[in-house]
Amino acid sequence: MVSRTFVTYSTPQQLLTEVTVFYLNSREFNGLPIYVIRGTKEDIEAAICELIRRGELNVCLGDVFPNPHIQALEPESPEVQLDKFRRLSTEHACLYPSRAHLREIVHRQDYAGRPFTLNLALGEPRLIPHYFDLTVLEIYRNDPRYHYDVADSEGAISVKDKHYGSPGFREADQILMKSFGFGYSNDLNQRVVVAYQYYLHLLSPEHQQLWAAKEIRGNYFVHPDYKRTTFGHMPEGISIFQAFLEELSLTNQASAQIKRIPMFQCEYYGKDRPREFGFLIRPTVREYETFATTLDKMISENLDRKFFIDEIDEYREVKQSGDTVSMEQKGTISLLSEWLDSHVRFQDPEIKRKLVKTLQDIRKERSIAAHLITDNQFDMSLVVKQRDLMSRAYSAMMTLRKALQLCSLVDLEIPSWYQKVKVWKYRSSIAFRSSAVPFPPHFRC
Repeated sequence: MVSRTFVTYSTPQQLLTEVTVFYLNSREFNGLPIYVIRGTKEDIEAAICELIRRGELNVCLGDVFPNPHIQALEPESPEVQLDKFRRLSTEHACLYPSRAHLREIVHRQDYAGRPFTLNLALGEPRLIPHYFDLTVLEIYRNDPRYHYDVADSEGAISVKDKHYGSPGFREADQILMKSFGFGYSNDLNQRVVVAYQYYLHLLSPEHQQLWAAKEIRGNYFVHPDYKRTTFGHMPEGISIFQAFLEELSLTNQASAQIKRIPMFQCEYYGKDRPREFGFLIRPTVREYETFATTLDKMISENLDRKFFIDEIDEYREVKQSGDTVSMEQKGTISLLSEWLDSHVRFQDPEIKRKLVKTLQDIRKERSIAAHLITDNQFDMSLVVKQRDLMSRAYSAMMTLRKALQLCSLVDLEIPSWYQKVKVWKYRSSIAFRSSAVPFPPHFRC
């Protein structure tokens, strides 16, 4: 809460001192509201204008960011600030010491071990993004004492209630990261963690240093939806992982419309979503193999055999040595392929071939992991490999859903939000809308 202590104006320098002391001593690094300054309006405004011109003071009017009591973004140029200060209402305006001034008077040793708190003390705005190697999240993801709540564009970290204040759990480790997000390198080949200055400042000194050790520099950008939600807007899209789950659910709905049991046994919504079903935190062979195994379980192992067995033979004859013949149970991908052949006529067989091959390739990726002992190598190319595999999986699920949809005499009701939403695919710099993928003209039931 911002203090209502009044300040009596005497000189511009004294005003700058009051603003600086207020900023550094306030819990949230707040600005000094103009309404607490006592003096003639003309003298106060003249002093403020002089200090802005000298580059020692900034004014937040609440026009760029709605809360002027926090310096959320980089200050505008002195010329722009002066122009707005003269034209706009200053009723709720707040004053901040400039970076140049703070560099001269802040004692850095007062913030030893707290690098992100020091940044705020030196005037860095609260919502400046910092970028980190994904491995900074491992300590929290792998420790069951933390709630590690991560979506595909953002997340949060907190201590589970039963462990808060428990013996043996250091107070310094009982941290709260209220919000973090994800970002990408400009070439989209590297995914990074994004955290804003203010949330980093709230970490304990030990964890501030942990994050600081993982900070990276370079050309990165914040995920568009994380940026939007930061500033109070609704997200514009969904991740390809969420879109995959939507297609899986719609496929089951289409199954019901052709009077059959759901094609997939589980839809993996909410808490049922596997933790491994997401972007790689560390691009290692082992983590990629875990992802591929999880994806295969969600598709081929998740296909319900009972969906097919009334119409497709579950076993095939296999010739052994001599005249011996044995019966071998078909895999679920084979059952699906045969069912599609008997129920859907593809004018372009390549569509169906791509669908089946994608599922087979996912199964193959899992089989390699299951049958070989491999070195756990670090390989940045796995980021691209995972993204491409997930993109193919999503396209395959969409094709399968549309195949079943066309086998129904009743139109499947696709939620309007899903028809309009962007799917953050990141194979290129432009995301696409789920409805922008044309309904394949290659199906006939």
